Amino acid sequence: MISLPTKFSIFFFYLIGSFLIGVLLSSIIFFYYAKKQVMRLQKEIKSSEKDQIKYMLSALGQKPSEEKINRILSMSKKLEEKKRKSKKINTM
Repeated sequence: MISLPTKFSIFFFYLIGSFLIGVLLSSIIFFYYAKKQVMRLQKEIKSSEKDQIKYMLSALGQKPSEEKINRILSMSKKLEEKKRKSKKINTM
């Protein structure tokens, strides 16, 4: 027969274990949801950048083709990467 303190310690062990499993599962669900939201927002930002570039090219009197739009987007990404790298070097 199991004594009362042993029963209490087993109950306490199960309580702590179930709490940790709950925290682990909720954190996994939260990070999955957050990642999904970030990907959705990045997609929206990218599409709005394309629209802005189309309007800019048409305002300048140029025909906005996909090739030109993609070239401008890649150039802006390269500039952003250079800025990030230079900031990292300067902060070190």
